[in-house]
Amino acid sequence: MDKIEKIYNKCLTRQTDSNDTINPSMILTYKRSPFNLWCDLYAAKEDRDPPSESYKILAEIGNIEEKKFISENYPEMEIIPIQTQEEGFLYTLKGCFEGSLTFSQSPLIYLPEMILGIPDLLIKETTHKSVFGDYHYTIKEKKTVKQIKEEHILQAALNNYIIGKIQNYTPEKFFLINRINEETEYFFSEYETKLANTLREIKEIINGKKVTPTKSQLSEPWKSFGLKKLKESGDISLIYGIGAEKKQLLLEKGIATILDLEKSDINLLKIKGIGEKTLNIYKLQAKALLENKKIILDKPVFQKAKNEIFLDLEGTFDVPITYLESMGIKSNTNEEWTNTVYLIGAIIKEKNSSSKQQFFASTLKEEKKIVNNFYNYLKTKDDFIIYYYGNYEKSTMKKLLEKYKLDDFITPKMVEVSQILRNSVVFPTHSYSLKEIGKELGFNWSDPNLDGFSSIAYYLRFLKNKKGEDKKKLEKYNEEDCLALEKIKSYLEEIQQEKKEVKLTSFIKE
Repeated sequence: MDKIEKIYNKCLTRQTDSNDTINPSMILTYKRSPFNLWCDLYAAKEDRDPPSESYKILAEIGNIEEKKFISENYPEMEIIPIQTQEEGFLYTLKGCFEGSLTFSQSPLIYLPEMILGIPDLLIKETTHKSVFGDYHYTIKEKKTVKQIKEEHILQAALNNYIIGKIQNYTPEKFFLINRINEETEYFFSEYETKLANTLREIKEIINGKKVTPTKSQLSEPWKSFGLKKLKESGDISLIYGIGAEKKQLLLEKGIATILDLEKSDINLLKIKGIGEKTLNIYKLQAKALLENKKIILDKPVFQKAKNEIFLDLEGTFDVPITYLESMGIKSNTNEEWTNTVYLIGAIIKEKNSSSKQQFFASTLKEEKKIVNNFYNYLKTKDDFIIYYYGNYEKSTMKKLLEKYKLDDFITPKMVEVSQILRNSVVFPTHSYSLKEIGKELGFNWSDPNLDGFSSIAYYLRFLKNKKGEDKKKLEKYNEEDCLALEKIKSYLEEIQQEKKEVKLTSFIKE
């Protein structure tokens, strides 16, 4: 038996398609949402959400960027031809014994511990011996994110651990490269314990541990299924503001459902990490949900202005130039990544009249044009207030004005409606998103499945094909967001104008 066969047999003690193997993708899923990992293992396929176009784009971007980075930085690299995991692993072992400098997509398998991985890069180093000879191999991973997070580090740490088991030497360091090609080294010893704990927790789920969803962690492809399960159980995380950490604190006090919280005595409930004021708000939220009624906290206050402008911006996430080029789209920058505000929309109310203004970028280069057009339009208004819903509009507008060197007479006149709403009313909803609050007040979108994230796919498709129906769909979506915002503000004004005094604020203790 030669060396290759000996190591191969040591590492493959059973079939790699076994359901109880762990790979780096499972670590990423688990760290973001343990429930998603449970669903991947046990939920029915028909309960999965279909993949959105925007998520497909993100996957394509990842593949394109990885190939670009490898071809530019490691031209000598050997790409592992994979028919099966086992064949790819055998090919990797042969290359390692031959001393190949670099591998890409090389399967690593160590089934005595039921772990496997496919690192982006396997790099030859001569600083330490291994079973392969007077050299060993280290791990490098390329990510399309700007900020490397713990889940990315643990993914690479697992690959580092596996190559260590295979070559009888665990490298002291492994490396991650972010989307702007900044390379950072990580010491395995600093993550070894955290990796072991994460693998143990994943094995518990593989072995049958039940995992309940948490609303703040719901994501594709199990978002709809998870929300259904939460509503069936009345899970405590359906209350706005209760994420995974606060849910765990409440569970430790025996509060698992909305009903549990509504029945609890806040005066006796002392929870480190959740203040009394916050607990009171949660209790009111529970009451609103159980009774399906809005609860007024305080009267909102709005300033008067001749022109009321209801603003909504549409923009893309960061997109690499390589992806745009692959679609035949010309970029607006020399930078490797770009994001663009492509639609500035507003409903303008003046006295008893109402009008619509929309500024649409038909190419990526037209962002400056639409910003200037909107800027010049506002210059014609001598007295105005701009209402917007979340924090995206104000922060983005500020960046745009700085980018194009325009005086900022705009952001000081911008008012965030969602903040006023949360301070004034407890809604019987699971979030305070524009869509959920708008629906609660009777506003209906013509396409309920279209949102800010999915609209990006329509815009990129428009840039490629220039189809008028895609532009119209985006403009309609933008207009309806502005109209929903106007409806929410009108509702708050009704509360402001009521003569009845509001006394619930005395219940919310500081």
